[in-house]
Amino acid sequence: MPSTKHNGSIPIDHFLKEALQILRHATLAVATPTTNTSQQDNDNDHQSQSNDNNDDQQVTNQTKQDPTVIWKLNLSPTTMTLDTNIQTIAGLEKVIEQLSVNIQPRPLPPSLPPLPVFHSSRYKSNDNDEYHQMPEYLHAIATALVLSSVFPSPKADIFRQFNSMQLMRQCVQAFVMCDGAIFFHIPRLLAETDLVLTHPAASKDHPVETLLVLSICSLMIRHVMMHKQGPPQIAAGLMHAYYAHARLLLQDLFDDTHHLSVVQALFLLSVYPQGHVDLFSPARTRSSLFSLTLRMALAMDFHRIDIDDRGAIEEVDNDNNNGDSKHHNQMQQQSEEEKEKLRRFSWMLLCADYFTEWNASGTTGRIDVADWHVNFPQPLPSEEQQQQQQQQQQQPPGSAPPVSIAKRVEYLALYSRVVIIRKMHLFRSAYSIVHRSPKGRESSMDEMLFETYMNTPPSFQLELTQPDKLNKKTWTRSDLEPLLLHTLYYDTLISTHVPFLPKRYLQTLERERSIRVSHVKDIYERIKNPPPSSSSPQQQQAIAVSLLRLLPDYASFTKNNWARESPSPSSLPTNSRSSGRGNGMDESSSLEVELYTVVGCLDAACHFTLVLEFLLVVDPIGCYHSPIYGALTTSHIYHMLELNSQDPDVVHLCRINLIRTLRIIQQARMVHADTLVLYLQRILPQWLSISTDEPTVRLQQQASDILYALRERAKKSKPGRNHTTTSHKITSSDDGLQQVVKTETTSS
Repeated sequence: MPSTKHNGSIPIDHFLKEALQILRHATLAVATPTTNTSQQDNDNDHQSQSNDNNDDQQVTNQTKQDPTVIWKLNLSPTTMTLDTNIQTIAGLEKVIEQLSVNIQPRPLPPSLPPLPVFHSSRYKSNDNDEYHQMPEYLHAIATALVLSSVFPSPKADIFRQFNSMQLMRQCVQAFVMCDGAIFFHIPRLLAETDLVLTHPAASKDHPVETLLVLSICSLMIRHVMMHKQGPPQIAAGLMHAYYAHARLLLQDLFDDTHHLSVVQALFLLSVYPQGHVDLFSPARTRSSLFSLTLRMALAMDFHRIDIDDRGAIEEVDNDNNNGDSKHHNQMQQQSEEEKEKLRRFSWMLLCADYFTEWNASGTTGRIDVADWHVNFPQPLPSEEQQQQQQQQQQQPPGSAPPVSIAKRVEYLALYSRVVIIRKMHLFRSAYSIVHRSPKGRESSMDEMLFETYMNTPPSFQLELTQPDKLNKKTWTRSDLEPLLLHTLYYDTLISTHVPFLPKRYLQTLERERSIRVSHVKDIYERIKNPPPSSSSPQQQQAIAVSLLRLLPDYASFTKNNWARESPSPSSLPTNSRSSGRGNGMDESSSLEVELYTVVGCLDAACHFTLVLEFLLVVDPIGCYHSPIYGALTTSHIYHMLELNSQDPDVVHLCRINLIRTLRIIQQARMVHADTLVLYLQRILPQWLSISTDEPTVRLQQQASDILYALRERAKKSKPGRNHTTTSHKITSSDDGLQQVVKTETTSS
């Protein structure tokens, strides 16, 4: 994969092509079939297997030979001929790729090619198309997330005395200090804020600037009041007032030409009533304002920023004097800075679009990867210089270190990388290849592929295997971005493993659907009509109708989106196919595969919980992160595994982690004004089957010890370790895959 340090200079289509190439290597690595794996096959089955093995070996050998392609292009005024030794389609593709390098402007990238298809009667699959779906899990999360978008109407006029210019200025300052405002030109933003706050008729004379300032205030006021230790009711009222004023301004600006500041303001308003930490987080929910934001951004070609990387500024004529050249260089530098800011904003929109649709219907967003021509963000030279200066300076004791803009940008680039790979379903496709392959499980090939796709640089890596040492560590502000990035990593691994759990796990969530909806309905009604007031039947009916519009449609999650957008299981070899149904897998192998998947899912959830606990130490007042979504997902995982697993270690580990999750929520409710907390406070005590007063540090160590034992048992239970000949072949192939992955990772 491309080096993350230089992602900004590598075209996005190259990155996507290399990501697919890694998946192809993994497919070929597990495609070599094993022989003599069953003594019960009859002669006909053995003959059929031998023929299929020969076919697969021939395909693999052809791939490994990869002869040198020789070609010559002959051009004349009327004809073009190609002299070459190629005899395969793959060779022709190489020639076309080499020819396209010298074409200017560069052609659009071709549509993503499918994985290799192995034609064999033995590879017929009886897999159900819904096997790789997880509608029950997605619907459970989406139902709870409805409450994040619910906000009680504030009492009128109780907050007027706090609506001052000084408070609005503090909101903008907090946006710069806590969020980083990495997609804004900060000096310009501060100047526009001064203009709006000092101009009596700013709403009429400067509506765009006023809209932007109001959207920032609506986004940040609750967090500012947390810093000031102000009343949360006042903060909620001010947030609603800023939001309502901004919506009024939007009505006058809709007829105006598309303006970048308007799109940015819409993006900030679209997260209401959530805060700045959820702008492009996995907790995003659908919003009509975000749909409008995305349509305007696409209409302004924000998805085509780097389609022609030659730049919009013409070269300076050699006859220009030194003064003109200096002016041109300044203009070019300014243009590149604006382009980089826009690039960051575009990636935030893509991430928000992905998570919005994922939580609403299980789809991967409205932005098409084939139409995405935006290179990854990278720090500007001035931002890198600022970071170096901050590292050299010593902070006074007790003072909060300033935000490193360069590291925030690097974090966004790595974050965006994971999201677009998720958008292409490459994590799940990679696990699908390994899941039913004894060879793949033997070598933990899935972990190898995940690490390759993550490609985490050293400055963002974390070692989370020894909680006792981590609790003795002095956590600082520099640890924040690595922790935040790993929350996305583990959320990704959870969504990768859940579809491969046996169906009975997910059916547990389906049976409890009515209970979840009942809790959400009761909380929603209490927010809209808090006691002791009583509502008329008409009001109750209106509340029920409004809730019905918010609740997600279960049918939207049952559509076969993944099977349509990613490689079909029937296009993969039997050894790498995801389902054991219909392929002769015995009960022992099925239990081994189940344990492998359960441990993989539980491993991701356990590390997710550990990272959330450390984030509460690094970021105690929620400047950069909210643990509520993470607690929601992990608690459902623990509950589902505890009820269905027959392994006592799995059950005990889930019970310990449910206690830790409840403690996370109890601490988060003091900081984050998210209605979803009320839901978690209801269901978690109901799911707890044990109680303990042991400190969290001891629970962390117990969980780590149990998880380590489970991982060791999962490795020992993998098929193939008792077959000497098979094990030798597997080791040889795995060494080759390790070399492939290493090569892909270091190539830049």
